Formats: sequence, C-alpha cells, structure tokens
Amino acid sequence: MELLPTCRRVFATALCGLLLTLPVPALAYVSGIYDFAQAAAQTTPSITPLYLEQLMILAGEKELPEEPVVTEHRVLRGETLSAIARKYDTTVNDLVKLNNLRNANYIREGQVLNVVAVPPPPVIHQLMRGETIWDLARRYSVSMDVIIEANNITDPHRVVAGQKLVVPGATVTAVAKAPVTLVASRSAPRTAPVPATFIWPTQGRITSGYGPRWGRFHYGIDIADKAGTPIKAVAAGTVVESGWRSSYGYMLRIDHNNGWESLYAHASKLYVSTGAAVTAGYSIAAVGQTGNATGPHLHFELLWQGQNVSPLNYLPKR
Repeated sequence: MELLPTCRRVFATALCGLLLTLPVPALAYVSGIYDFAQAAAQTTPSITPLYLEQLMILAGEKELPEEPVVTEHRVLRGETLSAIARKYDTTVNDLVKLNNLRNANYIREGQVLNVVAVPPPPVIHQLMRGETIWDLARRYSVSMDVIIEANNITDPHRVVAGQKLVVPGATVTAVAKAPVTLVASRSAPRTAPVPATFIWPTQGRITSGYGPRWGRFHYGIDIADKAGTPIKAVAAGTVVESGWRSSYGYMLRIDHNNGWESLYAHASKLYVSTGAAVTAGYSIAAVGQTGNATGPHLHFELLWQGQNVSPLNYLPKR
C-alpha cells in the first residue's frame, strides 16, 4: 500500500535534482514550453497526435476507413445510366467520372462499366410455417444455392418454422418492399399438369440431370452447347427477373402466368429485360459460362407453383 506514494516521492526528488543541474537558459526554455502548452490547452481543441492515431489503429481501437470496392456491370439492352445508378445506389455523375464517359446519354449494350459496390447489410430471416427456401429465394431475389451454402444446409427439404437463415445479398429495402407468398412445403406432394406448349430452350447435350449431385441437390438440368447459341423461351410469359444472380451468373426467370415458371442461368448475354413479354421460341439470351460454370452450358429449371420439378418430365421427348 505504501509502494506507490514512495515511488512518486522518489520520482519527484529525481526530477527536481535534474532540473537543478540544468543551466538557466535551459530552465527558461522548459518553462516556456510548459507555459505555451498550458495556454494552447486553454485556447485550442484537443487534437490526437498522429503517432497516437497509429497506435490506436494497431491496437484495434480505431478502424481504418474501408476502401470502396469497385465491381463491373455489363450494360443490358435498353438499360440507361440512370437505371444503373439507381441499381447501385449511386449517381449518374459518379458513374460518368468513374468511367470517364464523354456522353452520359450514350452507353451501348454489352459495355462494361465500373461501379462502386455497396455491400448490403446482412438479412436474417426467421421461417414461418409452410415457408421454404424457394420462398426466400423468390422474395429476396437470391439464388437458392446461395442460401443453402451460407447456412450449411444439407437437405433443403428439412427446414422448420422458427429456423433463422442468413440471406446473403438481400437488402433491408428489399425486405420491406417484397411481399412474400407462402406456398406449401417443398416436401408436400404435388401433381403438375403436363403442358403441351413447352419447347426445348436449346438443342445441346444434357450433361447433368435433376436430382442429387455432389452431395447437394441439383434443381435443374444442364445442357451443354456452343457459347453464343441462342436460348429460347420454352413458353409464352413475362420476364420477372433479368440480370446477375451470384452463382447463376447472368440469368432470366419467366413467369408463364399459369402456375409455371422457367429459369435460365449462366448466359453470356441477356436479350430481354424485366417486364418484357415473350413468346415461345423467342431468343431471350445466349449460352455462356458466367457464374459458377466450368464450361459453356445452360442451367435450366422448371417450377410448378413454386416447386422445382424435373424438366425432363415436361419437355418434349427427343
């Protein structure tokens, strides 16, 4: 208990002895520094010295400002600079400066623009009764595979009410705007009618079927074909999604307005935008290998009332 006061007395005695050994000019200099520091403390705001800032950063008490992450956006047919700015929560002027554009009113299809990617806050969704992973994918416009991988789900059919799932890439704004339509569980038996209007989206070779694959479930079929080969709409409908979606790369989703939906992924180019009305056989995209793809092919899915089904059961026999 007596150690601290004793140390203070020893230190004070030593300091006094040191000051007594200094010549008069040196004492005046020290006194001047003290007076200047005291006056500055009374008249100026406290500023943290640079070396203390650096020490705080090294100690983890203060974070360095994050560098903006620049990503690429490929211009789709009919897309404008203002639409791209809204998509990435930026301004037309910022896009013009970042890409050294001479004319903000002229961009061409296929042109690659640099954009500052704003990482969205993570969304955690608590499943309600009867809600499935497909419902989440549709509500937040996120790939089912992304949700399954982010939550280490081994069997997507075994999710339960109350379970909390991370939805990567979803934004709080999307949560507020996107209403959810609950459908029966994926495991519930359903009978889909056999439509007579479906055609093949492309005539390539089937390299992977519908069902379990590599320890996971493959919700469509893969059709290998030459890069750039046109992809056809399998039936008339309305494009409800057109753009980039994580592991799917450039993809399209068409609502056929009769309980059926079709999905086309890994395209190299998209020829139609969200909201476009298409007819059966209309060229909607080109075969590519964007996203998680090892070669040029089309990943094709069919959904009946929100449930994936094997496309081979409903496409015409070859």
